[in-house]
Amino acid sequence: MVGSVNTDKRLLWHPLQRNKFILGGGSQITLYEWAAEEQEIRHITSQHDLQFMKTFAWSPDPFFDDLVAVGLSTGRIDLLRLEATRTRRLAGGTSVLSGGPIISLTARNSRSCNALDFCRLDPNYLAVGLDKMRNDASLVIYDISSTRSKLSFSISTPNDVLVDSPKRPQPLIPRNELPPRADARTVQHHALTEVVTAVSYVANTNHLVLAGVSSRWLRLLDVRTAAPAITSVAAKVQSIVTDPSDPHRVATFGEGFVSVWDTRKIAPLPMLSFTEQDATGDGAFVRPAAPYVGIEFSRTRRGTLAALHKDTNYVRFWDLLGTKGTVDVGSATGSSDGGMPAEGSSLSSRLARKSWTAGLPWATSASTREVGHSSLVLSDTRRTKLFPKTLSSFALVPQPTTSLTSEVMVVSPQGDLEICALHDTPKQAVWSNRGDLAVSAGHRYRVFPGILDGEELEKEFIQQRERESSLEQFRYAQQQQDAIKSRSEPKSTSPQQHMLRGRRSMPSFDPRPVLFGRGDDDGFPALSTDSSSTLMSSSIAALRDASPASAVRVSAPTGISATRPVSVSKSRTFSPSSMRHYPYEPTQRSRSNSRPAILKSASTKDSAPPVKSLEVKIRAAPVSRSASRIRGIEHLIEDDISMVMRRRCLRGYSVGNPYHNTTVTRDDVAPVPEMLSGLWTWLNKAQDFLCVPTPRLHGYDFSYQGIMGIWFGFPHVAPPTEQTLERAKTRSRSPSRDGRSPADDLHGNFQAALSDLALRNGDKIPWKFHAVNSAKTLQRQIGLKLLGWSLREEDLQAHVKRWEQDGQRTRAACWLVFANKHAQALDVLLGSNDETDNMMSGTLAALTADPSSARNVAFREHCEKLIIRIQDPYLRAMLTHLTLGDWSEVLDEEAIPFRERLAIALQFLEDDALSSYLLNCVDNSCRGGHVDGLMVTGLTKRGLDILQSYVDRSGDFQTAAILASYVCPAKFTHTRAERWVEAYRDMLDGYKLHHYRVSFDIERGGLVQDAVEHGDRAPVDWAPRQILIRCNYCNKPVTGPDSGKHRPTTCANCNRSLPQCSVCLMTLSIVPDAVRDAEMFYSTVKDTIDDAILICQTCKHGGHASHIMDWFFGEDGRSHGLCAVANCDCRCADEF
Repeated sequence: MVGSVNTDKRLLWHPLQRNKFILGGGSQITLYEWAAEEQEIRHITSQHDLQFMKTFAWSPDPFFDDLVAVGLSTGRIDLLRLEATRTRRLAGGTSVLSGGPIISLTARNSRSCNALDFCRLDPNYLAVGLDKMRNDASLVIYDISSTRSKLSFSISTPNDVLVDSPKRPQPLIPRNELPPRADARTVQHHALTEVVTAVSYVANTNHLVLAGVSSRWLRLLDVRTAAPAITSVAAKVQSIVTDPSDPHRVATFGEGFVSVWDTRKIAPLPMLSFTEQDATGDGAFVRPAAPYVGIEFSRTRRGTLAALHKDTNYVRFWDLLGTKGTVDVGSATGSSDGGMPAEGSSLSSRLARKSWTAGLPWATSASTREVGHSSLVLSDTRRTKLFPKTLSSFALVPQPTTSLTSEVMVVSPQGDLEICALHDTPKQAVWSNRGDLAVSAGHRYRVFPGILDGEELEKEFIQQRERESSLEQFRYAQQQQDAIKSRSEPKSTSPQQHMLRGRRSMPSFDPRPVLFGRGDDDGFPALSTDSSSTLMSSSIAALRDASPASAVRVSAPTGISATRPVSVSKSRTFSPSSMRHYPYEPTQRSRSNSRPAILKSASTKDSAPPVKSLEVKIRAAPVSRSASRIRGIEHLIEDDISMVMRRRCLRGYSVGNPYHNTTVTRDDVAPVPEMLSGLWTWLNKAQDFLCVPTPRLHGYDFSYQGIMGIWFGFPHVAPPTEQTLERAKTRSRSPSRDGRSPADDLHGNFQAALSDLALRNGDKIPWKFHAVNSAKTLQRQIGLKLLGWSLREEDLQAHVKRWEQDGQRTRAACWLVFANKHAQALDVLLGSNDETDNMMSGTLAALTADPSSARNVAFREHCEKLIIRIQDPYLRAMLTHLTLGDWSEVLDEEAIPFRERLAIALQFLEDDALSSYLLNCVDNSCRGGHVDGLMVTGLTKRGLDILQSYVDRSGDFQTAAILASYVCPAKFTHTRAERWVEAYRDMLDGYKLHHYRVSFDIERGGLVQDAVEHGDRAPVDWAPRQILIRCNYCNKPVTGPDSGKHRPTTCANCNRSLPQCSVCLMTLSIVPDAVRDAEMFYSTVKDTIDDAILICQTCKHGGHASHIMDWFFGEDGRSHGLCAVANCDCRCADEF
């Protein structure tokens, strides 16, 4: 259907998707042909002198390929054949010149024709939209089947053949009573005294008509009866288009809005509505209330809608994504349509949530199903190129075959035609965590392996790196030789001898094929060393045989570029996890991060003596700072977080061994190894303090709490129930082990719980804080114990002694100053072998001998300048404290471990300042992803925010999954924790570490089981029942919640006896039997098969499994082939 047309040009493609289109405007319609092979637009014919043309439509009738209906401003509709003249000339020769027949459909009253549309299912029906006229209908449906003979091409000859009318689809539209002066071909007329601006048939129907009425309504008319059923919704409609990919979907536009509707249920609100303001993602300039001039659904891209704005020079494509609502079958109530939710139910409008696990086979639960109509969302938008002129109309070019582009034909107001290709095929690329890359486009996809067969690419990479390294070493040797000659050294000195001196300016390279290894036990193949030996021999030979001339001709890269592949890197992109094919050992880095280069041949007997000396000297050569930054690709990938997580897992990083996690992360190459190792150290010490002997005191569960929970408090748990106490007694003979008692008078008393907690570890006397007056002494004491810190004299002296032995004298002196033990701090600094420490002892003596000296302006400025120049963080903190006396400045020293800064805050800050500091620590940790901030929050819901920020910063969802497993779902549930856990499980499965994944699941299950036993979580069935036994009489489940109260051999619902064993004729006992279970507890262990039940699925007979097995496969040789039931000829054993 084409909307209103005046003088603007309008494009209309062939309705049967052939390579023809028409261009109409003014008083002319031109037929063109698009030759896709030659990329050429060919003119076929034109129809002129179409006065008062207002709109036009192209018939989809296959027998009339060029039939066009032209609506005039007088209300008349002319049916004409565009190729009539050309066809008659081809049939009758040049002597025939005829314009072909024109059939006119007249209106009762003269008014403008606004819209036309042929029925696609039955092209004999033509719907017409007219202007308003008093007491006259504006929506008229014509049946033009009677004009077929007149429209056929024929010349007055005896061999004239008329076009027979094809069989018409049902149902035929009944005729209304025609008003006076109405055209005889009128079938129905509607919309009395209204204006119809748009009209369209619903796809694949001949009785459903959509009309835009009075610029206020969208009406759907079912014209199968003389009095049609009409559905109206408020909408301003200027044009209506149907979706060829979905027969129920239509789109309309009006006043700058595009709305998408479902004809099965025209609701007051459309399925989707959008404007140009929703397209800001493609970089277009958004104009307020920009009107549309045309829209069209794509036939090659499902869910793609093209739209053209007025006075624009581009066409925009919108991608509409359909979603389905889901409902839980187990919770769905009965409805009138057999289990589907009733109309208007909230379940029918629930959108399916899109997540990263949507493509996994277990993402959709077996207990859900799709219900209701589909909903739409905007998923993407694209634009064509910017054309030099504004566009008047467009048409989507059909594609005979699958193509990666969509072609669109556009026309300017001046009639200039141009075709444009838009690359709009959705392309997806995803890395496999095994190293492969999958890329899809259209109907095709390709998988690029991470490592090609034979590792030819990696061999080329290694060879290139060897050549570059050798040439670079020779280049430096040549430069050194020239420099030595300029100093008049002996001319007999060779370049090789200068290379052996190991100048610091010459970087050392590691020419070993480091990507090759010996293999391991986890599926990493061992690679042959023959190729690497050959490469090394050739590399050494190249180094030995290289000449100065060759060094001049080849411009070798320098610095870090010397280790980069030249040709290979441009044609190859490596996935970090593609290094799974290569075994490696983690590189042990020194404090200077220097790696000595080792040049070694696989076979020493083939090497010349000068090369042997070269090997020894280069190994001993020092490495410059620039060379220390040069790292091969294997080390870059080794440090990738995916490989770090894999290496941790292989080293035992898990839920079940938190003490070992400290060791695993201590020497890690993760982004924040110190934070992570310190966190695990704190977690182990804190849990030992909080959970031994029990974490539950007077109704408060202290497990996995942080300092913030201790300082500000947290809600208590509910009082224990009878079921909880019963489970506790069953688990342990000592009910007090659970920390709860049915007669706990102090339940909910937080101070009492803190008092009991503070008395642990043998502390019978509360601590005293001399630095501050605090109302929360217990909280400070417990907080320091959580950090593993103590204020007792013997503990401080033990720490100082250990720090001195470890060479951390500045740390010991700093804490001695904080404890006002200045004399001992001076002795510690004077006993150091570092001159800086000895010099700082003088400044410390001056500050401590006369405290008023710190108030001297000149001396204070000197100390501030000194603080900036000092590198040691403990010396800076000590001088800052003595000079400024402001603890906030000391706490800002981020080089000091976070655990120590928290200990300083707990000992020396006032209550209000400490509260503010803890809150600031949490906020900073959430913003910066500092995982050690969990010391403050603990593993709580607030702590998950810190973990999320940590994952966003480092990508380490392994640590997040392990930490979250301690509390989710044991303490509470959270979607983020579930996503981390599932992502970690998928990663382990992807690396084929299935045993580790199973171990991870078992450890998490143990935590949940402990939570259920302690009453923290209600018992749940993690796996649904796979088999349900129903009574043959009442058809109800035999086992139910009250089945234990009835006899074990009868149905709990109807009290009928259960079936009997076919062999022993005893009634089967299926329901739980407490008496029998008690007897079995003291009996000898028997095989499970003795109590199992076997039922034949053919004859439905069965019994005890041991009896049935003996019947068919008896050890005494008395086996049977038929069923044990008399007169049953079923061979049950054949089904085993």
